[in-house]
Amino acid sequence: MHSRVVAVFPGSVAIPPGGVLAGVGRRHPGIRAVLADIDAVSAGLGVSPVGSYLLAPGMTRPHGPEGHYLALMGVSLAVFHGLLREGVQPYALVGQGIGELWALVSSGALSVRDGARIACARSRALTKLSWNGAMMPVNVGAVRAQRLVELLDHPDLVVGRVDTPQQCVLSGPRNVMPLAARLAGQLGWTGTMAEVLHPAHNPALAPAAVELVNSLDGIAASVARWPVFSPTLRRLVTRDDDPVAMTADAMVVAVHFHEAITALAGRDADVFLECGAREDVAGLVRANVPSATVLCPVAAGEWQPVGNLGRTAGQGETDDPGLHDLGQVMRLQLTPAPAPPAVPALELPPQTLLLCGRSDAEALRALVSGRADVHVGCVDTLDWTWLPLTPEHLRVLARPGQDAEFVHEAMFAAAVRFPHLRSIAALVMDAVRDEVPDPVAGLFTGAIRPLAAELDDCACVGVAVGGLDLVEALGVLAAELNAAPPLLSAFYQGPRRLLYELRRARPTPGTLPLDGDSVVVATGGGRGVTASILLALAQQARPRIHVLGRTPLPPEEVTDLPGRAHYVRAHLDEHASVKDAEAAYDLLERGLQVRATLARLERYCGAGRVHYRRCDITDAAQLGNALAGVERVDLLLHAATELRPASPLATDLEAFRLVRDVKVRGYRNLKAVLVDRPPRIWCNFASMGMLATLPGDGDYQAANDYLTCAGRHAAESGAQEFAILWSACSQKTLDREWNASITPDEGVRQFLHALTHYRDHPVVVFLRASERQALAALPHSGGPLRGLQLTPDGTGGTGVRWLSFANPPLNCRGRS
Repeated sequence: MHSRVVAVFPGSVAIPPGGVLAGVGRRHPGIRAVLADIDAVSAGLGVSPVGSYLLAPGMTRPHGPEGHYLALMGVSLAVFHGLLREGVQPYALVGQGIGELWALVSSGALSVRDGARIACARSRALTKLSWNGAMMPVNVGAVRAQRLVELLDHPDLVVGRVDTPQQCVLSGPRNVMPLAARLAGQLGWTGTMAEVLHPAHNPALAPAAVELVNSLDGIAASVARWPVFSPTLRRLVTRDDDPVAMTADAMVVAVHFHEAITALAGRDADVFLECGAREDVAGLVRANVPSATVLCPVAAGEWQPVGNLGRTAGQGETDDPGLHDLGQVMRLQLTPAPAPPAVPALELPPQTLLLCGRSDAEALRALVSGRADVHVGCVDTLDWTWLPLTPEHLRVLARPGQDAEFVHEAMFAAAVRFPHLRSIAALVMDAVRDEVPDPVAGLFTGAIRPLAAELDDCACVGVAVGGLDLVEALGVLAAELNAAPPLLSAFYQGPRRLLYELRRARPTPGTLPLDGDSVVVATGGGRGVTASILLALAQQARPRIHVLGRTPLPPEEVTDLPGRAHYVRAHLDEHASVKDAEAAYDLLERGLQVRATLARLERYCGAGRVHYRRCDITDAAQLGNALAGVERVDLLLHAATELRPASPLATDLEAFRLVRDVKVRGYRNLKAVLVDRPPRIWCNFASMGMLATLPGDGDYQAANDYLTCAGRHAAESGAQEFAILWSACSQKTLDREWNASITPDEGVRQFLHALTHYRDHPVVVFLRASERQALAALPHSGGPLRGLQLTPDGTGGTGVRWLSFANPPLNCRGRS
């Protein structure tokens, strides 16, 4: 089996020794042309040539910082050229610092001469600024290094590079570094200032970054032959990325080298070749991936052949750079787990409010009779203005059926009215059958997690059971509240406990399951990433497409809009207020976006094959009328979303229902309307937010949990239905704490990959390095970290171990 090889380009390191490329030049004379291009640029800029210095010992060393940078560039490009001539087929390229520029040139995205021009312009901009800064490596991880930065509290002192789990580089003013070094030493860390041409990766260099951008024009990127992973962008470079802007950004933002190397290793890269004059970054790579093979072909002073590494064409490796940045494809499943220690079912804490539907009220009252400090509230008759107690603890009991949504809303209302609750535990009875949860279970597990993040020192859990009586189920609920299961969710089939787990998903060979005779129906497909997905399907399959949405299309004569302020001034008389005029403008703008999407779809699919059916999918009658003429559906995308990120405690009930029901009631209505012609493939769009406890969006996350349970429930019944847990799209924010997002283009590639190869998995999630980091590093206001940690699963894939945490302890005989 061939290795996956990554070419690694060092950054601003020491100037290479004279004659370092002599052996490479003898073995591969083609490098002379590369060096000649560099020298042509240096001559035009009055910079010392580097070709003769690198090819022959004893030649004059290049003068000035530009000569230094061009010498580094010459070595990196020459070594990479030699690797290609030796038969190496790289899987990806990655650079550290200015090494990103060498990687772009080597990939073919930039010409050698343009790369040299950018390097010299960068050097001159930094020299002109003459910032008196310094860089200091410290042998600790990013979190501890950041604490040192915060302790020193200087606006220009930052963590400039994260090289390994145990090495970072501080970047800041030179006069601050001695104090930083002394403090590091007192903490037992090693910190010594590094000698570099120009300290970088600091916001203080913003003027130089602007100078660089303004000094260059006429430089355009080409299509890269190999993927380039950028440690500053923290993703693969795309055709839309401007090399000059990338270089400028790298001057002022941190370099996440550790993340880049581990992300590539996570995609099975196992050989890393340093394209430099010595082992400057090889040790960092080994520290990040100890199992990898790390080589530097010229480290010993002569060219060391590395053999025919890498997959060659025809061996199953694609040349399309876009397919390498999908991330690991995981499946979310329920796995048997040991039961937690038992807790008496009816030892409820004082001041407990028990919320339930009509069918359970009488039984609960009988169970707690004689407890004046426990009140049973039936949601049909509950009067919030008068309660016999002020709740400190909330227990919620629901069952699948019409009452479930009312109980769900009552749980939300209780959290709003009593924000100092000390515990919330939700129990869904008769909601697990054959170890598959009913979708209603997701309403409560999805709402619990955001509440846990919002309410300080409030123990929370959501449990769904099947095959247990009420007393047994309440005992399970009490035990799980103490146990605090992963994602605050547990499911029981009788005594058998099931917990969420992520596992590597195995692909199924296949092709796109659509063609020109197929029919696609999409909810919410007029704008955003769903529109991009429909456009990709239109380009590849040319199906008939029906888009369902609430946005009205503007009159045909409206083809463009003036600026917002101009429109509001011109139409203020037609509206009651400026706010109403702005809302009208927004509606027209959305309508024009939908119309443009429909026109683009029709260009690919053909005239009369794309239809916009305006309706509110939460209204069953409207939806039925909209789909009356659709005789069959080959692919249904339930992607409609009403997203209003906010604290669940600051959201009114009407907004709560709107956000929830677009997904939940919309799903149920689609099932009812299409019961006589079920879609061949059904895909629900859900959110990766269900994988961690995030504050806010309790309504939205409840709906997403509902859809993931619904997809699993339908798939177990024989339907081809699956859900994708999306990361945040770039046009909207999943949550204010979320630091990973996908572009529409990335979303398209992930969706097509899932539809082609993973639609047999009920719940699919694409975990890139950015999502893994975001899930593992979410800040949490009320308790320990609640996220993910990847661990080997013993099968060559990657499994997920949920980080455990404890709920605040409860004293059932008194206050917590």
